[in-house]
Amino acid sequence: PGPMPTPPVVPRIWPTLVVALGVIPVAAMMSTVAIVIALFVGGNVDALTGGGEGMMQWLGEFVATPLGFAVIIAPGQLVFAAAAIVPAILSPRPAYQRLGLGRGRLPLWTFPVLMLATPLVGLLGYFLLLPMTDEPSEQLEFIYGMFTKPTGVFAVVVVVSLSVVPGFVEESLFRGYIQRRLLKRWPPIAAIGFTSFLFAAAHIDPHHFLMVLPIGVWLGIVAWRSGSIWPAILCHFFLNLVGVLNARLSGDSADMQFTFDAPTIVGLAATGLAFIVSVFVLVRYSNRAPLP
Repeated sequence: PGPMPTPPVVPRIWPTLVVALGVIPVAAMMSTVAIVIALFVGGNVDALTGGGEGMMQWLGEFVATPLGFAVIIAPGQLVFAAAAIVPAILSPRPAYQRLGLGRGRLPLWTFPVLMLATPLVGLLGYFLLLPMTDEPSEQLEFIYGMFTKPTGVFAVVVVVSLSVVPGFVEESLFRGYIQRRLLKRWPPIAAIGFTSFLFAAAHIDPHHFLMVLPIGVWLGIVAWRSGSIWPAILCHFFLNLVGVLNARLSGDSADMQFTFDAPTIVGLAATGLAFIVSVFVLVRYSNRAPLP
């Protein structure tokens, strides 16, 4: 008899699960440490003893400064980036392949279609939250202020940073490092569902969780069917860009109102048509072999 066939190598997922379950607490801890250091260095210790309202007021003022914006945003994003990049570099495969940064299955013309479809999914998250509350949470109010308070060149930096950085970093971690590995062992519904839950949980606030969860599922499906995280990165980038610009153009305070005016109807029609085309695209090209 010939030699026994070599059994297939079953990929390990426990390192991925360790990273997945540990990265959010570590990111939250690092962000908290950075904020506390900023409080002491800036001589604003009274905000710690002034209760939650005093702390939120200080944070609202602090994040409107370049230093404050960096302190609030950078620690969490750096932890997420390290959690994706370091294991990918240690992988026997090239890091860009491990994270799904190859070309994928989709032709380039489909990327803007997927991007345009994404705000419709974001709107679904909004409608999930609407029956539960008619007022935004403190965290959503804080995020809205972070979007709207900066002015001048700093405002441009904020818009670009909040669009580009989370789009690349969070997709590299959640859809790249975590979801792609889980898909090796788990059925797609479990891998995408677990990753989407983690992605939503990373936004901490329960209101924000509900708004983000459908987006996580959509981005997970896009990355899975396309064989690459680049379409998901672009969709994430475009959604954040639309959100920041909409906040800056809509007024001085956050609310839970939705107005069906002419621009909104045109936007809904465009994003709805793009979503229909996107579903066709993801089904049509899903069986093609990914390009490197």
